[in-house]
Amino acid sequence: KNDGGPTRQDPKAHMNLVYSLGSGNITWWYRGAFELYLMPAPTMERGAQAYFSLIGAPRVLPRYAFGFTASRWGWKDKDDIERVLSTFREGGYPVDAFIVDFEFFTTFNDYDLGPGGSSLYQDFGFNKATFPTPKQQLSAYKDTYHVRMGGIRKPRLGNDDLLREARRAGYTADASLLRGPEHIRKRWLNFSHADTRAWYGQHLKPYLDAGVDFWWNDEGEADYYTFYWWNVAERDLLQRKDPVRRFFSLNRAFTPGMARLGAAVWTGDLAHLWEHLARTPGNMLKWALAGAPYVTCDIGGFLPTIREDPDLVVRWYQVGVFMPIMRVHSMINAKPRFPWLWGETHAKVMRQALELRYRLLPYHYSLAHAMYSTGKLWTQPLAMAFPSDIDAAAISTQWMDGELLVAPVLHPSSRKEVYLPAGEWYALNNTIITQGPSRLQGGAELSEVPVFVRRGTVLPLAPVVQHTDALPGGALEVQVYGGADGVFKLVEDDGATTAYESGEVRSTRLAWDDARRTLSWTTRGADAGPQAFRELFVTLFEPSGVQRSSVHPLGQSGSVRLREPASKTKAFLSPEGGASFDSIAKPHIQG
Repeated sequence: KNDGGPTRQDPKAHMNLVYSLGSGNITWWYRGAFELYLMPAPTMERGAQAYFSLIGAPRVLPRYAFGFTASRWGWKDKDDIERVLSTFREGGYPVDAFIVDFEFFTTFNDYDLGPGGSSLYQDFGFNKATFPTPKQQLSAYKDTYHVRMGGIRKPRLGNDDLLREARRAGYTADASLLRGPEHIRKRWLNFSHADTRAWYGQHLKPYLDAGVDFWWNDEGEADYYTFYWWNVAERDLLQRKDPVRRFFSLNRAFTPGMARLGAAVWTGDLAHLWEHLARTPGNMLKWALAGAPYVTCDIGGFLPTIREDPDLVVRWYQVGVFMPIMRVHSMINAKPRFPWLWGETHAKVMRQALELRYRLLPYHYSLAHAMYSTGKLWTQPLAMAFPSDIDAAAISTQWMDGELLVAPVLHPSSRKEVYLPAGEWYALNNTIITQGPSRLQGGAELSEVPVFVRRGTVLPLAPVVQHTDALPGGALEVQVYGGADGVFKLVEDDGATTAYESGEVRSTRLAWDDARRTLSWTTRGADAGPQAFRELFVTLFEPSGVQRSSVHPLGQSGSVRLREPASKTKAFLSPEGGASFDSIAKPHIQG
């Protein structure tokens, strides 16, 4: 069964395609056998939708994946894990998952093993230092801390007995077709064979039985095929054990179509450097356009540097708030990127970033559903969102997070230039309007990140919660930025199963009528369970000030009318040629 993935028809097949900007001609030449799809589209957005109609819509990940994940290489033992989880909870730092590297299943890594492996190496099992009682530990971590555990996996074997078994059965790959060191290539599994996937799943199953929730798949880039079929093996195992549970994995690379399985990606081994932070937004957008919309990065940088910079970690957290997946990670000899290790002042700002991430949960979760149902990318480059804006086309350090224009600080200086396309823009949590197109310049303090929304934006926000299991946590706040009509479709479901694929969702249309100063809503669909919102209130931002309604039941339908302002203050409009970012109130990121 092909299952729609890449196949090894011709390992030497290749194609070169050249587009001539001057003539508009497309020229290509090729060798070998492959399929070529051309999808003409009038806009980037329509092109992306056509692409996802071909490779498969990105499935909605389990709800916990939209929170925060704490990862590192170098967990020492069980006490170390529990000390960190306790500190997250006691310090009020929201978190939903943690990831353990090599040390979760073995006592040493396999980088120096020869082609024959070693009898001392363990590919499947638990390290007794970190998980002496794995099933009891993982159950307690969910019950006590409300966190899920993800385990690292490598696409190769290191144990000599398992290697001999796999080679006899034909489960290993042809090393001559792979890239990388020979001693690694000769231990590689060929996941494109169904028998290999079934055998691998048998060895992986005890992890699911013990309570491991998701996989962190690393170092599968030796060929084009590994990551996809590796994920199919893991997905098939989960379906055999629990057919309705959503699959989730995090991968260092991808092939098109993996997102339809429930696979997310991260952008590789970044260093603790400002220039690597500065590249992160562009990488996220390129990966999304290439077919991997659930993108994250190693917040804070995986690789250590001589100078550790807490400002850099804070700014990286602020970027992560507005990425599809938010996760920290670090190498074994680097300081973990956990907030409290970077000083009280910086920890406070990182906590604020995490709180905003969790406030955005209903918004982000709804964008994920929209991506699944329509193929519309959640995170978009400005060139996609504003196709007629030539200046926007050159910008890769800002992006659209749904309707939020995010322009974070990516350099050591707090000075920042923000480009706003045509339209009238509010700073987030602000009442002053800036007329675009315009370039704003000014400073953003450490606790500030420039985020803007257009008139008419309807933004649903949760209360601050410490984990997704605590939702709804209170009434839904619906922020409205006045001056135009606006609509947002809030989508809720059980957060864990595939029932949403057959329509088991609750959909609430939140519509702002600016002339009537009224937010109305209609709700359709299934009961989304105990974590669905039951109440809401409206916060209206407009040049005359901020209004907040009372709390109302979120039934099948309803409306809230805001009173007329006592005085109609004229909006601040930036002068032609740009304005000072300092001259408008700075958007803080606190929840």
